[in-house]
Amino acid sequence: MNRLSHIVSILAFIALPIIAQTAYAEDSSWYQIEVLVFSQQDLYREEKHRMDVQLSYPDNWRNLYDPSSPQNRIASSASSETNSVLDPSASTNNLAGADKESYVALPQNLLKLGPDNYTLKRAPGYRPLYHKAWRQQGLDFQQSPWILIQGGEQYGNHHELEGSIRLVMNRYLHIQANLWKARFASLAPPLMMETVHSDTATPGMYSPESSVSEGSSLTLPMLPNLPGTEASEGLTPSTPNNAKFQVTDIITLEQSSRVSRDEITYLDHPEMGVLVLVSKYEE
Repeated sequence: MNRLSHIVSILAFIALPIIAQTAYAEDSSWYQIEVLVFSQQDLYREEKHRMDVQLSYPDNWRNLYDPSSPQNRIASSASSETNSVLDPSASTNNLAGADKESYVALPQNLLKLGPDNYTLKRAPGYRPLYHKAWRQQGLDFQQSPWILIQGGEQYGNHHELEGSIRLVMNRYLHIQANLWKARFASLAPPLMMETVHSDTATPGMYSPESSVSEGSSLTLPMLPNLPGTEASEGLTPSTPNNAKFQVTDIITLEQSSRVSRDEITYLDHPEMGVLVLVSKYEE
């Protein structure tokens, strides 16, 4: 009898990690992720910006669907009118299921870092660049998509803040960030029209056909185009299509950190900060 009890104890001990991991996966399969990115002054000028970095977007990327954007509101309104004619209960069902969808930008009233955003807006030396939240399933390193990030001021086809971020669930939750923040300066228009060839393009000028000259004293990393967009997309009405901007500086933040549910995780950089809040999502 003692021998049988001993065998049962060994089998139970071996099965414990498997049971615990399964219970963890089942207990926390859906999450709400909130990200607040802000710029901050490097008062001590301690950060030396690297120029040997290669800026790029991952292959496994995804854009958040934002129902509040003008284009999506128009498309959603037209779709709702059509569906309501075919099925009067369709619009009600769509609204009821909206919060259950993954990778959809949540409305402001569901954001929990609003007070932090409010404080940063009024604190000297700080400026919020990006603040959004979404819901998704917990996925591993191979499956979890990178969420594309754009924030701050817009300069032609680029934004002040760009990059990607994602939540990964292995045994523990991790947040991975690959962000960059650029400084731009507008270039005065030429006095007369002339053709600019790729081998004589102005260093740091970003347009689809420009490149950095090899002889420049300061060679900045190239800003990659946003995946899935055309070169002419993203221009604001105040930005003419032929505008050119000089990139004067680029800082990067590439970090990975373990996160705990319902606790704020801070990714630190002398000139940029990221607040991440991950909560378990229950319907």
